[in-house]
Amino acid sequence: MNRQHYEALPADVRAVIDAASNSRATEAVISLAIDLVINDKRFYPDVDLHPNETGNLINPETGRHVRFGAGGKGGGDFIGMFKRGDATALFIEAEIKRSMASSKQSPEQIDRERFVESMGGSYRVLRSVEDAERWIAELRRKYT
Repeated sequence: MNRQHYEALPADVRAVIDAASNSRATEAVISLAIDLVINDKRFYPDVDLHPNETGNLINPETGRHVRFGAGGKGGGDFIGMFKRGDATALFIEAEIKRSMASSKQSPEQIDRERFVESMGGSYRVLRSVEDAERWIAELRRKYT
């Protein structure tokens, strides 16, 4: 991670980032660290990225299933926009996976990745804060 950015963060945020860099970090810890870093507008004013909870619940009043989240069953853990140099927005989506090799996308997530990219968006599997930062740096090189 960018040392200047890391040092500018509060101690409690740095602790989350440090925990996320552990090889045993859960997807929840990695997600929180990415959310805290990438949504720091001082360093990422061109990115708007939000957690995307997907699933379905039963409405206790009606007994009906209610689906939520963008992208359905294969929807990414984060969705958002990247502001290009021409002031238009690019749809971006990310799936968070642990650093372990066994942590892989489901068939639905692979289909979602293909769909997002076929529509001109950018999709990434992220395993760390550094992955997220590299992704944004790549988008900046390509679109600004």
